Amino acid sequence: MSQDDSLLGDVVEITLIYAKIRTVRNELVTIPNQSLLQNQIINFSGFNYLAVPVEVSVGSEFDKSEIKLLLIRAASNTSGIISDNLLL
Repeated sequence: MSQDDSLLGDVVEITLIYAKIRTVRNELVTIPNQSLLQNQIINFSGFNYLAVPVEVSVGSEFDKSEIKLLLIRAASNTSGIISDNLLL
């Protein structure tokens, strides 16, 4: 696992040699403990909310302010999104 790789999921099992993580895609991943020791680990279980950045690419022929408005509207209509945190 390189520094650019990120893995998000639930820890299923921890042994002396490896940890098993179930990813958000429901994949079971085994990671050697040595790799875990060499990388930054963030425990999201202590947070009430989780912010997830979303990168969107649009062509120059589109009005970026209209795209932004459509994305905010879509997020507003999605359950579980806190409207106070939307970038208006």
